[in-house]
Amino acid sequence: MLKLGARGEPVRLMQSQLNLLPTRLVKLVADGIFGTRTHGRVLEFQGNNQLEKDGVVGPLTLDLIANLLKNLNNILPVPPPMPVPKKPSAVRLVTDQLYPSFPSANNLITQVIPPIAVIQTATYRQGAGGPPLDFQIMPATTGRLAIFAARNKDGIERAVILLLPAQVKPDRLLICISHGFGGQGAKTRARLAALNWTNPLSKPLIDYVLLNHVVNRWGAQTLAAQKRNLGYMQIVRSGAAGGELGPFARDATFLRQVLTEMSDLTNGAFSFNTLETMTFSSGISDHNLFVSQAEKQFDIAASYAIDPVPQTRPANSKGKRRLFRSGVTSQGPPLPGSDFLPVGRWSNEWANFRLKTDGEYDYMHNWTMPFYGLYLGIQTS
Repeated sequence: MLKLGARGEPVRLMQSQLNLLPTRLVKLVADGIFGTRTHGRVLEFQGNNQLEKDGVVGPLTLDLIANLLKNLNNILPVPPPMPVPKKPSAVRLVTDQLYPSFPSANNLITQVIPPIAVIQTATYRQGAGGPPLDFQIMPATTGRLAIFAARNKDGIERAVILLLPAQVKPDRLLICISHGFGGQGAKTRARLAALNWTNPLSKPLIDYVLLNHVVNRWGAQTLAAQKRNLGYMQIVRSGAAGGELGPFARDATFLRQVLTEMSDLTNGAFSFNTLETMTFSSGISDHNLFVSQAEKQFDIAASYAIDPVPQTRPANSKGKRRLFRSGVTSQGPPLPGSDFLPVGRWSNEWANFRLKTDGEYDYMHNWTMPFYGLYLGIQTS
């Protein structure tokens, strides 16, 4: 029972409810104090609704207030839902900014992939004692391409290149952690400076990675490998603050946000429930750190290390791990279970003449391994 002099939450609730019902009096202050104004409002309500005008709010008065409010809610318009604050966006599309003349569908442009030579995996035998490798040419094809800028809450940004098959939706995504850039020799550092690589969105830098790594190397091998339906993603290394890989190096939550927003921006053109990863040469340390964090949130089904320096297995605690070695970058015998592909197995390769013109190291480490290893790994895993 509520009456003159009462205080507390029940009084405040009753005052708020009475304010929602018709009255000729000034609206009450919902302060939880049953004073003279509240008493007068109760008397008015009881008189208007054929209740005993005693100024006491008992069960009959409370029930009538509740029923009237229920009926009122049935005829009043439903208020719009409170807006849910949007999570700050981490990704923006930059394809149009870089290549404005290319038409797109679902924010993906068509990318021509030239013919590439691949190893005939039907005749491939693992181990150094196998016969010379056989090769075949995969015809030119097309893919769908998008380029994004991904920035974390600290303002550290990196470009991301996405390459998808022309027609089908990939059901998994291969993420490339390329060899390190800044630790190379003086000529490489000069070339990177010319590419303005301290700007993560430098067009010359992105053009270089797109042409040399994606279109003519690992992206092309990924699309050519038909054992699984894979898309390809590469983080463009930069000399800007935050390390070459920026926020991707050790932040799996950021990676998930980026992949989610990339998928949204391309109208769900790819799935990332399952991932695969690869690295080459000096990228092995960054790759293994990346995987150790990413596998906390993702299913990483396979990881490929192509001629890593030093000889190290790719990190992957649950999925397949493949290690391909040329023998020219690391001393000591091949690790057990690795794929050792010494120079003698490449006598049938079409550019084998480079062995004489470029020397064994350049031919093996800079040509055969990066241009053939990933396709071999995907097709035989």
